[in-house]
Amino acid sequence: MPKRTAAHRGRYKAKSKPTAPTPLLLRRALAQLRGDPPESWPGAECGYTRQYPVPILAHYAPHLNESAARADLRTMIEGICRAGDDREDGIAWNRLTARCCKTNRDPGDVVLHALVGALAPVNSLNLSARMANAARVIEAARELCEAIEALRSTGQPIHVLMPQDPTALPEIADVARDLNSMAGATEPEPRIVKIFGQSKRALHIKVPSDVIRHTLKQPDVLLALVRHVSTLPVGTARQVRGDKWQRYALSIARRLQPLTGAAPATAIANAATGARITTKAITKNRN
Repeated sequence: MPKRTAAHRGRYKAKSKPTAPTPLLLRRALAQLRGDPPESWPGAECGYTRQYPVPILAHYAPHLNESAARADLRTMIEGICRAGDDREDGIAWNRLTARCCKTNRDPGDVVLHALVGALAPVNSLNLSARMANAARVIEAARELCEAIEALRSTGQPIHVLMPQDPTALPEIADVARDLNSMAGATEPEPRIVKIFGQSKRALHIKVPSDVIRHTLKQPDVLLALVRHVSTLPVGTARQVRGDKWQRYALSIARRLQPLTGAAPATAIANAATGARITTKAITKNRN
């Protein structure tokens, strides 16, 4: 029987793998950033409010209120949408969608948060600027720690430095409110009850805001936090190389890698930024 040669085998045609569409939430965010009329936003039939997702994200990531950050976010989402039909990017979407289904997460939300995180102001700094900033903070913490220790050595109570109600501070109040909401708890008003004929304030069930209030009123907590900052080593920051878009790509890929794996994370990051980072770039600390 004659041996078959390459000419007899015919033309090889690779089987195309099915691709997943660009996540709905990314397309909706792009429409918001472009200023499209709300009735044309994808997902309007799902009952999303006009604040979802970009204005809401800007509340948790204030840097998104900057016009430059919004412009970069729009550019990245446009890059992802343009690459949506590409075979490799389609494989990345399939992988991400499958992983998100297992954890009940929205793939668009996962990618959008990775993009927003990459736009954080810290990513615009090179390594020397990051190290200089960290050194200044650590030195200031050392001076504050010494001052607190000196105050305590004179016998003066440290609690005078602590707020009477930490949860009344705006930033902490927001955190306490969010945690209470996540726990499905509210802070009931203290009840006055009769015990052996005397009026007593009844203790109510502890909720997250109670725990925060109690913890942040402890002087040793303040000292421990400041001491921790004062002893941080300077020089453990990850090196940052490349231009702005390469830094964005590295940040996006590193945020997505735990969920998607290195190859899909790199494909999505490159599609968003136009950079050409490799999988090796996100697995080495030197990059």
